[in-house]
Amino acid sequence: QAPVFIYSVASRDARAMARCVGRALAFRPRPEFVIPGFRPPPIRKSPKTVTETADLAQTRIVMGFRVRGFREHSDGYPGALADLIFGGDAVSRLFKSIREKKSLAYGIGSSFDDRTGVLLVSAGVQRKAIREVQSSVLAEVKSMAQGRIDAKAKDVAMRSLTRSFDGVHDSADSLIAFHLMRRLAEYREKTLDEMLDRFRQVTFDQMADVFGRLVLDTVFVLSERPGAKTVDVDSHGGGENAP
Repeated sequence: QAPVFIYSVASRDARAMARCVGRALAFRPRPEFVIPGFRPPPIRKSPKTVTETADLAQTRIVMGFRVRGFREHSDGYPGALADLIFGGDAVSRLFKSIREKKSLAYGIGSSFDDRTGVLLVSAGVQRKAIREVQSSVLAEVKSMAQGRIDAKAKDVAMRSLTRSFDGVHDSADSLIAFHLMRRLAEYREKTLDEMLDRFRQVTFDQMADVFGRLVLDTVFVLSERPGAKTVDVDSHGGGENAP
């Protein structure tokens, strides 16, 4: 039911070692590997807001978006690359606009699931700034959807991806995890180089199209309790840009 990694150092090829391990552990033949299908729930007609409180120094918010009509094999790569430009990197638009320029968040970023078409925006803010941060995030989504993505931003995102992919070769664990997840996600590309080439083929129109179909589904707010002590320094070690 779960993967087991077995390491070996021997002068035999992988098939021979697999037979040796199979005999030693007396594996039973398993049925054909089947990946369970994913059926996402319907997109909400209006966003749902969930609020909880805790003893925190700052409020945390997460905005969950869904891509309407998401198609994994055609939308996955454009969505993932656009996310790096949008909020998935240290020099992304959300970080520069909402944290550095407007000083509305202690930290902010995003992540994109290329299997399900779910984009999450996470931020640490003061409670009084929640609505303004949400409005600013929606404005950045709209800007991306309108195709306001420059070539320099795409180049920076591709360099970031290349560095990340280069790091996969640094350990056996990383390579094993990559190929396992590639199989689970049913990627058509079989190698890291093929995946990078696929990212290079992504167009600006494709990225804009994915963001044009983003729908805000759920907003989660984890807020400090009334009277909790707040801080005036941001989560990146400096205070000049803190709200």
